[in-house]
Amino acid sequence: MKVLLIEDHKDTARFLRTILEKAAFDVTLATDGEQGLELLSAERFDAIVADWMMPKMDGIWFLRTVRQDFRPSPPILMVTALDTEQARERGVEAGADAFLVKPVRAKELVGRVRSCIERHRQSLPSRSEVPPPPVRDARPAHVAVAIAASTGGGPAAVERLFCSAERAALDKAAIVVVLHAQDWIRSALANRLRQTGLDIELVTDHCSAQPGRIFLAHTDQHLIFRPGLLSLRCVDRPPENYVRPSADILFRSLSEAYGPHAAAVVLSGLGRDGALGARAVEQAGGVVLVQDPTHAVALGMPAAVIEVVPKARVSSLEALGPALSRRIHRLADGLTEVRDAQTRSSRRGSMITK
Repeated sequence: MKVLLIEDHKDTARFLRTILEKAAFDVTLATDGEQGLELLSAERFDAIVADWMMPKMDGIWFLRTVRQDFRPSPPILMVTALDTEQARERGVEAGADAFLVKPVRAKELVGRVRSCIERHRQSLPSRSEVPPPPVRDARPAHVAVAIAASTGGGPAAVERLFCSAERAALDKAAIVVVLHAQDWIRSALANRLRQTGLDIELVTDHCSAQPGRIFLAHTDQHLIFRPGLLSLRCVDRPPENYVRPSADILFRSLSEAYGPHAAAVVLSGLGRDGALGARAVEQAGGVVLVQDPTHAVALGMPAAVIEVVPKARVSSLEALGPALSRRIHRLADGLTEVRDAQTRSSRRGSMITK
């Protein structure tokens, strides 16, 4: 596996290169962003490890250029001495798949690089991989929405989605977000969303999936809806698609618990997680909305969904918030009609027995 290492400090470059080569990576060194772009244009790399503060072209400028001009781009990990909240958020917003602070630990660096490469290399799923959904008479008290994103543009996409959605629509649905990211990224996103007035909750086990609230999954536990009870549960299963929490696991439970009264949303992110789960939501009668991969920072996750969900509704990020709002209103209205029909039928049956 080939790694492009971009680092201008000789001793740091030697240290990082030694770590990666001991882990059997084939490492090519560049000393600034401009040289990194030249190498990236000439040969293919499985991952990029880039410093931030460099001459000629810094890491942020390099990262944004790669995300724009090399599509699909390899995973990009930023390794820097800048350890402030603003620096971390800026690196993630620019599209980094991981953000590591110097002095970096060898095990963490190798693990992050290997995980990113494995997710990036996953083959596109097949529709045949999705078993038929279980037959359930899903009659929940409200509709539900599950959203999946990853680093590589995902946190910013989640924030823009909620900021452009209609609050009246969000109040009608229980909304759960799975974000493949380090814990500090999830916490920072929650804080920014709270500042907009949204009701954000970091999930605890067995919490009630109430409408009008947005639940963020833990960073190292899967999250599922419990059919019938309409509560959320954290589970310690092995990673799926090399990630935990997994959108596929959440989406499958969403399809079982809510059937046609659910929506799955997939935003920018590395890998293919969420595709098969979104297919399960579609098969159960729910709706699938996807960020247009041609405009996503990382196109892997949305492109994988489009491959296996023929009826997925694809929208630009700007249009996705209003589209989700309209869909929640329709799902909620449809659920009300179902309940009204059931009530009328029950009344008629009661009159006949009398």
